[in-house]
Amino acid sequence: MNIPSNPRDAELRRSLVETFNSAARPTRQPWRSASLIAALALASAATGALSATALAQSTPYDAEVATSLALSAARPNSVAIGEPFAVESVGTAIIELGEVPDAATGLAIRTQCMQPGTVNVTLDSTWISSFSCDGEGPGGGGGAVHPAPGPGSNTLSFVSVDETGFKAWIVWVKEPTMPQKSAQQVSELADGIVFRDEYLAAFNRFVGCMSAAGYFVAAIDPTALILNYSISEDAVRSGADELCYESQFMGVDAAWQTQNEDSSETTQMLRECLVRQGIEPAEPRVDIDSQLEAAGIDPEACLVYG
Repeated sequence: MNIPSNPRDAELRRSLVETFNSAARPTRQPWRSASLIAALALASAATGALSATALAQSTPYDAEVATSLALSAARPNSVAIGEPFAVESVGTAIIELGEVPDAATGLAIRTQCMQPGTVNVTLDSTWISSFSCDGEGPGGGGGAVHPAPGPGSNTLSFVSVDETGFKAWIVWVKEPTMPQKSAQQVSELADGIVFRDEYLAAFNRFVGCMSAAGYFVAAIDPTALILNYSISEDAVRSGADELCYESQFMGVDAAWQTQNEDSSETTQMLRECLVRQGIEPAEPRVDIDSQLEAAGIDPEACLVYG
């Protein structure tokens, strides 16, 4: 699922879906789930020290595992195009990807840290991302889909000046077309302000859309300023959540959370987190975020552990 464009509440709560299974808009971090942690370990054992090697040269089972891991960075119902690549390296690794396959819209990259440090990722000498590894042992990393580059051969590079150990799984993908906003949602957003009745109406359309797709949405507290609710992991994996959320609710939800971020439940939890650290919290949410960053406090930890 995709993060609404601005609201910090949505970004924070969406990042916790694998912990809470909350549909308050999770970000896609499937490497945190138990199934993918197991898959990462399995892939490690299956592929061994493959460095910038196409898994087509290995066994079909290895390719299946690597494709699954790489696709975990993409949106639901994305399709892998061509053979996956895998890399296990310390410091620097370079992968010759070749030309972009027909129909591919992007390059899915899933990474896993093996040692502390930071790795910069470039595609054809253009920086596209970085990932940091903290602590000891496997973990960390991340995943994303990057737009397919232009014609010609392509080179993917992982570069770390501090000799960071890492693994990565890569595959070209075709992602589905993004859902369009419904006419009702477009109308609710037209004046630049979202009212409570519009917010509730959009949420109810989302619930109806999910119900029509065969999935249940459980509202935790329908009277709360910002609604919290839960859905099944199957609803996320099937793509129904993305379709219903983006078409019926995402824009309205993002605007409402932005309008009310200073008084939201999430902001209050972050304030309490600062107080526990002996820091007097600021009033505007944007200043609270700055305080957390300056103190080196992970906002997710505040929400997970209270």
